[in-house]
Amino acid sequence: MKLKIKAVLLAFSVALCGGCGSEQPRKEVTFTDGMQKDLTEKMKVDAQFVYPQSCKNGIGLQAELGDKLFWDRQDEIAELLFQNRTVVNEYTDDYGSEKYKTYEAGEDGAMLLISSNNYLTYSTDQAVYINNVLSFDTRFDDYNGDKFQKRTDLDFMPQKEAWEKVSMILDELGVETSETVTCFVMDHGTMEEEEEAAIARAISEDTKIPMEKAQWTEEDDCYYFKTRAAWKGYTVLPVMMGEGYDEDNISVVYDKNGIVLLYINGYYPLKDNREIILKTPEEAVKRLEEYLKNIISDDFYEVRKIALCQKVMRMNSGSHTAEIVPVWECSVQVKSGDPSDRGYIQKIYFRADTLEVAI
Repeated sequence: MKLKIKAVLLAFSVALCGGCGSEQPRKEVTFTDGMQKDLTEKMKVDAQFVYPQSCKNGIGLQAELGDKLFWDRQDEIAELLFQNRTVVNEYTDDYGSEKYKTYEAGEDGAMLLISSNNYLTYSTDQAVYINNVLSFDTRFDDYNGDKFQKRTDLDFMPQKEAWEKVSMILDELGVETSETVTCFVMDHGTMEEEEEAAIARAISEDTKIPMEKAQWTEEDDCYYFKTRAAWKGYTVLPVMMGEGYDEDNISVVYDKNGIVLLYINGYYPLKDNREIILKTPEEAVKRLEEYLKNIISDDFYEVRKIALCQKVMRMNSGSHTAEIVPVWECSVQVKSGDPSDRGYIQKIYFRADTLEVAI
């Protein structure tokens, strides 16, 4: 009789614990598109939530470093960008743990630099003049980007077609870009006016005078595109990011002859590692509120955007390894109590699966 009772109790225990130790069903979620909310007297949210549509159900991807870095394709890239130009000089330099390969052409000062940590710069003599007349950073008093956004197209080619041609070259390089692209329409008349203003400003401030172009003509008209690297709908953040670095890590100048300037600041070929469960954007906002409350300041904070990105934390080009984590990138406008203060945007990063601070 006792044996029968023990058997019944054992069966009952197994029935009760049948699911013990197994993964419990996950509560279904659907990411929203944004939030408007006053958190405290000095903290409010008026934010857009940005993420790949494939993540709307709360499941994201952990990425890892893929194959074919720029460094592995040096000659192929040189042939693509130099086109019919003749390479007259090439050499490799070492700086610390990184290597840099340089190609130089005899025509129009064309130069290509590729680094072992996957940075790429292609430029010509013309690029120097273009860069001298455009100041696109709104934080500084010499900002003039708005002067080059008063029209859409130039006579030599519509803007849309120019970007399509640029995209074809980026595709050959294996570079995926964000859907958000900023274009400065660089017409020769405005460039000449801005060059004169830059020279006058340098003289008055006793700083280095920019190189002056002998003459500006329609031949100089071009499009200046800026965007960010991406992968499967995620913006990819390079190792060097933050205050002082241009967030748009891809810059391209395109004129009637093709690419004049191409700058790629830390692009990384990525591939799938595994699926992860994401914290929601609302949870990221709550975590951000906790984080900002610990800052002793009289400033006012407004959360403007919460974006799901892949952040490259560290990269070792020698071993071809990298630490890459999905993060919620929180863009926060910080302003003092002064009504005339335009403020600035501070970026704060939390791991998308744990909400730990990602530095």
